[in-house]
Amino acid sequence: MIILCEECGKKYRVDPSKVSEGMKFKCKACNHVITVSKPEVRAPEPEAFIEPEEEVGTVKTERPSAEPEEKSEKRARPTSDVLTAGKKGRIGLRFKMMLLFFALPIIIVAAAGILYLWQMSSLSLLLTGQSAETVKIMAQDQVKEKARAASKQINMYLSVHPELKREDFSYDMAFGPLAVQKVGLTGYTCLYSIPDEQGLSSLWVHPNAKLIGIDLPKAMEKALGKEYHKWWNIYKGAYKGEESSGYYTWKDADGTLREKFMVCTPVEGTPYVIAATTNYDEFIRPIRVMETHSQKLIINAKYIISAIIIGTIVLIGLVVSIYGNLLVNKIRSLTDLAQRISIGDLDAEVNIKSKDEIGDLYDAIVRMQESIRLSMERLRRRRK
Repeated sequence: MIILCEECGKKYRVDPSKVSEGMKFKCKACNHVITVSKPEVRAPEPEAFIEPEEEVGTVKTERPSAEPEEKSEKRARPTSDVLTAGKKGRIGLRFKMMLLFFALPIIIVAAAGILYLWQMSSLSLLLTGQSAETVKIMAQDQVKEKARAASKQINMYLSVHPELKREDFSYDMAFGPLAVQKVGLTGYTCLYSIPDEQGLSSLWVHPNAKLIGIDLPKAMEKALGKEYHKWWNIYKGAYKGEESSGYYTWKDADGTLREKFMVCTPVEGTPYVIAATTNYDEFIRPIRVMETHSQKLIINAKYIISAIIIGTIVLIGLVVSIYGNLLVNKIRSLTDLAQRISIGDLDAEVNIKSKDEIGDLYDAIVRMQESIRLSMERLRRRRK
């Protein structure tokens, strides 16, 4: 037969053949004294005299004895080990909230910020690179046009003045300005001749009068050193009557190495060539300024995005931490209430005010507690 504790509802299995009139025993869970009435007719069962339904073993019946109240209270309440059993080694709700609502969003925001900065930097490099290439091509075309225009002007002047000797080119007041024209900010044009019978190629009009009449390739080889072959390939390219152009490295008086662009355009019908040259950095100086400005903007954007990410981390951390603590504390309170009800403490109370699902759960537990209390009272009245 099954005996139910009127206080906590714990069930005990009792051998009917061993039940005597007025037999009593104490409930192991709540220490309530249970009175067992002898059944009218019951076949004997082999089970032990009194034992919990979920346990194996015999529980001896006994008359109510006077026990210290403190000991009785200890027997009526489970230890903290029982209430916290099974909680070790698991991932808590707070950790899951920090992972899902803090760590994961921060990783996404940081990755998006890094990707955005990388895209900005790539776009800046692409724009400046293409702009520099476009400006470079346009500047080269301008230098070529300058050399071609000077070549035509020299050709027209020499056709009108066939008596003008090359030794007098630099002294002719009209011819000199035609042969030496400004190219860009620092560049210029000059006039040289293709190799003569002795194989010499000399300058005949140049901004530096000291260079007039010298063997130019020999002088340039000494001045350029290892970079001479680049200049020489451009210079001799016009020997066959075709225009040539390219870059070579020039060393300024202060030791600075600068890349220069040179165009050599033959003067049609004459043994002369117009060379137009200017510094390469003049082409791309505006692009370099734009590139520097864009780099400053990217750096500022990095600071702004970093500040936004840090602010987002702090804000999300505070929100998740505060809300997570409140939620976890409410759930713990409800868990404690449910555990106390499960061991028969039907007077347990917690104070939770929440207008969401947590509040609904609290109301459900309170209704369950009240239903159990009413059921126990009805059962007690029936026993009487």
